[in-house]
Amino acid sequence: MIRSSLLGWFVLGAAPALGQQLSDVLLVETTQDQLVRLTDFDGDGRYQSQDEVRVLYYDGMGGSNFSSPRSALVRLEAGTPALYWIDTQRDQLFRAVDESGNGRIDIGEDSRYRYILGLDGSTSPDGLASTSDGAIWWCSDGGVARGLFRCIDLNGNDDANDDGESEKLIPAGGVQWVETDAGSAAFDSSNLLRLASFGNMVVAYVQGDDEAAFRFEKRNTDSDLADPGESRLFLNATGKNSAFPQNADWQSGLLRSLVLPGPGGKGQAYARLNYLASRQESGQTAWYFATNQAAGFNALNILGQAVNGLVFRGVDLNADGDLQEAGEVRAYFDGSLTSGSPFVVDQITGLDAASDGIYLGAIDGSNAVVHRLRDLNGDGDALDAGELDFALFDDSQLAGPSPFFIGTPFVWDIAVAPQGWFQNSFIDSGTPCGPGSNKPKLGFSGDAHVGAPTGFDLRVENVAPGLPAVLLVGTDTTSWLGLPLPLDLALFGLPGCTLYQNAMLRFTLLTTGSGPSGGVAKLPVVLQNDPQLYGAEIPLQWVIVDAAAGQFSFSKLGVVHLLAP
Repeated sequence: MIRSSLLGWFVLGAAPALGQQLSDVLLVETTQDQLVRLTDFDGDGRYQSQDEVRVLYYDGMGGSNFSSPRSALVRLEAGTPALYWIDTQRDQLFRAVDESGNGRIDIGEDSRYRYILGLDGSTSPDGLASTSDGAIWWCSDGGVARGLFRCIDLNGNDDANDDGESEKLIPAGGVQWVETDAGSAAFDSSNLLRLASFGNMVVAYVQGDDEAAFRFEKRNTDSDLADPGESRLFLNATGKNSAFPQNADWQSGLLRSLVLPGPGGKGQAYARLNYLASRQESGQTAWYFATNQAAGFNALNILGQAVNGLVFRGVDLNADGDLQEAGEVRAYFDGSLTSGSPFVVDQITGLDAASDGIYLGAIDGSNAVVHRLRDLNGDGDALDAGELDFALFDDSQLAGPSPFFIGTPFVWDIAVAPQGWFQNSFIDSGTPCGPGSNKPKLGFSGDAHVGAPTGFDLRVENVAPGLPAVLLVGTDTTSWLGLPLPLDLALFGLPGCTLYQNAMLRFTLLTTGSGPSGGVAKLPVVLQNDPQLYGAEIPLQWVIVDAAAGQFSFSKLGVVHLLAP
């Protein structure tokens, strides 16, 4: 069936209107210490099918605990998606771009964007945010370099390690002041935990003495946030620090108290709204805050209400720079033990906002899961029937090989990106072969959605020009003419070469270019809208034929993952 559909590769059917697809989700997974990407290839509204859960980055150097990613974000830089993540084990901020287009970050494609340990000191970096001016902000609540930092690549060399490219805007220790509706007050600058941003504004959750969120915006060229309008109390839900006014609706009891009984019944503890996200909604900025309290540990507040699995939504209705007034924050979702819902969120471990919904990383029992929240009826919450997409991803329900190779995965945080920002439709594996040092290199670019009018290009590079390039397109990677695959082609006089797919279709082109390795061949592909292709995997290889020399070169195996419209 797939073969007959592939015969129509050059026939463009009526392109469907693209519906609202699931975003790609990046899991900061700390059992294996890796970044894992979720992509809904087949359009079934879940991340459970074959190859929809894949490792995006793993350093491969010593296994668990050599590195320890904590927060990640994706942003476009001159039209190219760039991935940033904080490594709290190595005290570094990394940047990576999938330069090879093979759908993963290979060793060498990652670089040290900020050498925190050597330039800023030992620390425990955690929160991460990007602002519209191109800066990356990060914060730390441990080690020597506690505080809030801003770094930016000023000379275009893809790092922020040069003089003048980083500044410590809020150092730990001493007195740090913020504006509030009741005047200025000092806050605990040594305990910044998480960050979110919109435009050039950054919001940080501060634990310790405050348990509140603060807003920061750099408005001039000095290296502090001490000028008018640069630092302000944004949301005080807990009321822990009496120097800060409490949000009006938490103070009145309209919103659920986040005050918990203290250990052993002594004193008080607080549920933290330390997962933060933002997005633009109908011309206004909406902020989302989630608790990370676990259902199985001190989950009830002093009124006996559970505080696990709570999400709140805030909008600055009076444009005064905070979410402190009545009506500016409301309950968005209740997945707590006392919600009465059959869908309890045991513990939220990540939060991000996308155009298609609010995504939660969570723990369900011992499983790592991802949920999505959507306000379908426009009433400002996701509390109604059908507004929770429960367990779009569940690590215990995966089809095919699992990327979680060391015990039970734990998701520390998540980040979302529009589907296809990172090339997620092509992966390669195996080993190329050929005479000399120049081996055929696979290339892919374009849109692998079935029916997309622009289609995609399949390329072979790093070969001599003027030679026939044969593209072998298969439907299977297990057998060819009754022989098991992969097949060692030494049997056919081609030692070191391997056939990885069953070569059902063949397309012959001629390489063009100059120089001994400057040859390129490219096959443009436009797929008609055939439902049989939704989520299909198409294996392929290139063969370069040098008839004069009697030589053949084979590429690695490439697999195109076709996406539903």
